[in-house]
Amino acid sequence: MHAAGGGCWSTRSPAFSHSPYGPAWLQMLRTHLQPYVQAGSVELWDDTTIEAGDDWHQAIAQALDRATVALFLVTPQLLASPFVREQELAPMLQRAAEHNVRLLWVPVVASSYEETPFKRLQAALNPKLPLDQLPAPRQHQELVKLCKRIKALVAA
Repeated sequence: MHAAGGGCWSTRSPAFSHSPYGPAWLQMLRTHLQPYVQAGSVELWDDTTIEAGDDWHQAIAQALDRATVALFLVTPQLLASPFVREQELAPMLQRAAEHNVRLLWVPVVASSYEETPFKRLQAALNPKLPLDQLPAPRQHQELVKLCKRIKALVAA
């Protein structure tokens, strides 16, 4: 199984999120997205719902295929992951080039994103101030802004 760890996808007008840094950032994002889920504007799927014996690779590929908004929580671990680079980011970049998905990325911790395809994409939040460098109240403010952006893109 892909050791980088969790993602969440919306199944309505999908949003994808990937967080190999650990479950904390993904969980915080999911918590902030819950009002949108409860209102029916976003439906989330998360790879922790893949059960033992399921084809996890196929489940992730299907979710990526359905995505209309892709959100990557960028960390050094994400950037170092061959699976993310080849199986998640590459198809999303191709689909973004074809205007079939809107790709967003969020700097979670300082990383060498400048050496990756993310350097060509405007970050959803300021990459000079990754989330982990912000005080907790500001982290929540930034996540609220991000959720509003996701909702707007999913609704478009």
